[in-house]
Amino acid sequence: KQWYQRRVRGMINVLHGLGLRLLSLGVTSPFLHIGLAHNYDKVADVHPVLAKIGNSMKRFNLPRVVAPLTFCFTGSGNVSQGARSVFEHLPHEYIDPLDMQ
Repeated sequence: KQWYQRRVRGMINVLHGLGLRLLSLGVTSPFLHIGLAHNYDKVADVHPVLAKIGNSMKRFNLPRVVAPLTFCFTGSGNVSQGARSVFEHLPHEYIDPLDMQ
């Protein structure tokens, strides 16, 4: 169970960092609403924040300068599973890598 928490927390930090990076480029995004993983006592505490981000993405879309965002998950190990469990809370579409241009 603890491996799962570490992997999930890694993806939370990735999304936080993405929000900061986009802001440094002058782009505001819903990812600014997520804090660093150490701000959440339990993984479940971040679920409402992810829901808020997801709803914002559905209602307002992402700015054209960054949309569409592409995330690539390789493998099916613990890290990938933990990251995907966070990602599942956000609006997304899975595509076959061969369909990417």
